[in-house]
Amino acid sequence: MKYINDDKPRTAAPSFSALFKRAKLSREMHGLNDHMLADIGITRDEIPLIIEKSFPRVRLMDVFAGWLDKWLETRKNRQAARELAAFDDRMLADIGLGRSDISAIEKGYYPVRHLTSSPFLGSGVDGLSKADAVNDDHQRAA
Repeated sequence: MKYINDDKPRTAAPSFSALFKRAKLSREMHGLNDHMLADIGITRDEIPLIIEKSFPRVRLMDVFAGWLDKWLETRKNRQAARELAAFDDRMLADIGLGRSDISAIEKGYYPVRHLTSSPFLGSGVDGLSKADAVNDDHQRAA
């Protein structure tokens, strides 16, 4: 299965755990003596840069915005699943879905099927029909 929003640029949503990991890394690195720091090839002045690069600062508003985005995406997926559940089995088959696919769509996944047509039915290259190429384009766009 493929995630519905694979084409969106995905950034790591900041979380409270990053705050704790940042503080833990800072304590551990500042706890090392100068000889140990020299052994790993850094100086005491470089510690803040390493911590910032490892765990960028997290703003509380970014955490809430990430939660809101996730909630809105979940809500949109549930709405799509409700609308698909209203379709009859024939309509679902026409768009290439089965009734069992609705729960996956609700969770944010889109079922990807790479079916090849038989040489008698398809006129595509290597046994692939033109419909398969169109479906793949639609799935990439979704």
